[in-house]
Amino acid sequence: FLVTLSACMDDNEKKVKHYKRALEYIKIADEKAAVIELKNAIQLDAKYADARYQLGLLHLKSGDLRAAFDELQHARAVAAHDDVLHDHFTGARADDRSRNAR
Repeated sequence: FLVTLSACMDDNEKKVKHYKRALEYIKIADEKAAVIELKNAIQLDAKYADARYQLGLLHLKSGDLRAAFDELQHARAVAAHDDVLHDHFTGARADDRSRNAR
C-alpha cells in the first residue's frame, strides 16, 4: 500500500511539474512547448482540469477550434467538482449571456 501511495504522489508531483513548465512556456510565448508539457500532465492525470483548460486555450489561440472545444469540454466536465474552474465557466457563460442581451 505504501509503495502505491508513493507512486501516486510521484505522478502527482510530475503532473504539477509539467503544468508549471507549461505556464512558463506560455509566458514566453512558446506555445508548442507548452502544449507538449500540458499533454504530458494530462497523460499522468486525465482529469487534470487546469491542464485541459490551458490546453484548450492554446488550441483556441492557434485556431484549432475542434481541439479547443474538446479540451474545454473535458475541463468543464471535471471542473464540476473544482470550485475555481466551475466558477470560471459559469461566470464566463453569464458574461456571454449579458453581452448577447445587449
